[in-house]
Amino acid sequence: MNNIAYLQVRLGDYAQAYELHFESLKLARELGHVPYQVDAMIWLGHECSKLGRTEQGVAYAREALALAGREGMRLLESAAATTLSELLLDDGQAEEADKILERNMSLIVDTGDQEGLSEALTVWGRVQRRLGQLPQAEQSLQEAVRLCRAICYPTQEAAALLELALVAEEVGNLRGALDLTREHHELKTKLHTEDIQRRTQALTLQLRTDELRHNAEVARLRNEELAEMNLMLRQTEAELMYQVSHDHLTALMNRSRLRERLTALLSQDQLPLGMILINLDQFKEINERYGQSCGDLVLIEVAQRLLHQVGPEDLVGRVSGDEFLVILPKIGGGPELDACAERLLEALRRPYRIENYLLEVTASMGTALAPEDGLDADELTKRVDLAMSHAKVADHAKIQRYTVELGEAEKERRRLEEELRVAIAAGELTLHYQPQFRLPHQQLSGCEALVRWHNPRRGLISPATFIPLAEESALIVDLGYWVMERACRQALEWDFVGRNLGMSVNVSAHQFEQPDFVERVRTILHTTGFPGEHLILELTESLVLRDISQAQRHVNDLHTHAIRIAIDDFGTGYSSLNMLAQLPFEHLKIDRSFVRDLTAQEAYAEPSRARVLMRGITGLAHSLQLKVIAEGVETDEQLSLLQELGCDKVQGYLLGRPVPPEEAAVWLERVQA
Repeated sequence: MNNIAYLQVRLGDYAQAYELHFESLKLARELGHVPYQVDAMIWLGHECSKLGRTEQGVAYAREALALAGREGMRLLESAAATTLSELLLDDGQAEEADKILERNMSLIVDTGDQEGLSEALTVWGRVQRRLGQLPQAEQSLQEAVRLCRAICYPTQEAAALLELALVAEEVGNLRGALDLTREHHELKTKLHTEDIQRRTQALTLQLRTDELRHNAEVARLRNEELAEMNLMLRQTEAELMYQVSHDHLTALMNRSRLRERLTALLSQDQLPLGMILINLDQFKEINERYGQSCGDLVLIEVAQRLLHQVGPEDLVGRVSGDEFLVILPKIGGGPELDACAERLLEALRRPYRIENYLLEVTASMGTALAPEDGLDADELTKRVDLAMSHAKVADHAKIQRYTVELGEAEKERRRLEEELRVAIAAGELTLHYQPQFRLPHQQLSGCEALVRWHNPRRGLISPATFIPLAEESALIVDLGYWVMERACRQALEWDFVGRNLGMSVNVSAHQFEQPDFVERVRTILHTTGFPGEHLILELTESLVLRDISQAQRHVNDLHTHAIRIAIDDFGTGYSSLNMLAQLPFEHLKIDRSFVRDLTAQEAYAEPSRARVLMRGITGLAHSLQLKVIAEGVETDEQLSLLQELGCDKVQGYLLGRPVPPEEAAVWLERVQA
């Protein structure tokens, strides 16, 4: 409805646009959709002004400004402030308009909306001229003109130039006023000419299309069947060629077409040749939060920005859902490749104005250069992909150049991956167990099973090293079930059922996403004879949120078999209260970073804030009938604070380190005694 109303505004039918926006406002209020309410009221303010109902327009704009401010919608709040100021000026209330703009200008600047800022500066210049503040008006309007030129906003530039001419006339600078008027006239003429050219081109294209249709009809009449078949064949060939070589959304070349072109360029000695592989960071969150249609618009905008930053001989393609590849033939060398990557990264960092949202998108980039990094298309592609992967996990560097060291490190990772594959089959992996205690009396409530790997050649290998390798290679699935089965058997041996203790086991994302996950867990319980009510599966927030519908099915199925679920590392990702309320979790496991901050002495730490957060989390969890477990407890002070803040269970080096089964059996007997 808003889109139709906007078309009516473009056609000059403000009465019809008003009716449509009024209906849109009513519908948005019924649905409780605040952004659409604010947007509709801003447009209603404009339309009331055009229809001679300025006072009513001012009322709409005031309401929009107040609502946007209450809801913290900064972009819409800035737009409402500009609209209200313009309407007040038209209503003869220039002083109030000036106050509103002065009060909101910092907000307008902070939104990063350059078009909105240019509009606000133009209106402020008008207000200042009306108040006789001619130097200030001149400064505002000159800044508006400069900004419009920087962002290519000619329609607003024309408005600012016209107002600037009036300022020049009032200060007695008639020559300047004449120059500005002439510049305004030339710009308006240019805009008008461009509009006529577009219309003329459309008409020419229509005439050309009609001519082609006529010629096709003549050919059809000569030999109807042959002409029709020939036309269909050519159209089908063209469509198929395009479909197999281009991405349907962005119209960029796809992976296979880029590979063909890359192979050809390398064979034609178009060297040095640079490659930049671009991956959009956390793009999945955009699809999840704003919808796939919004994500598609972001991808289209990314494609356009990349095309605008490269030369006519360079190639740009979309090689996967959120990855783009840029190929730069005959580039000057490494420094020029680095500069190009920086330029692309900067272009992608600019905010994206999509529908009613102002989005920020970051990217990670890998670069490679031929012939230094290879002359084979597949080898270069692998190396630029490796560089991009390193950039993606790096703390600061968002651009990573391929190096020999990266290649050697990757080979070492693959060797270690193969050794891990052998280790799983050969039984080199073992489980250690860390106790968990119930507060306030520090009664043993169970333990967590943690996998360890002692490599015969390398010695003890950290889980932080081999677990990511297992996840990348899908070995984590078999490893996860092995850990679960071994932990269940050990719990039976230690009589966890008779002692009323729980065994906690971590579940990886790959393992949880398997369609037969619940069935595999049931099989382990059946094979080992371990009761489900004594098994606690720890899932991370990010794992559950990757596919909330699948997570809901799995968690509900597990719950029907009395298996308990704990949310692990709570607070480190994108926390969803809706997820906690909807799914039958029983435990909330607080990440060790929260526990550390409770007593941290570093300058950046805020212990009081951490305690408020911890108290809030425990209160929320208890209101949802969840038990709170804190991990990483290392000091008596932390333990005392956690007990004071309402934590139910604790785990950490203070009370017990992860130890092998034979040591765990000793402290198990001692603690139970």
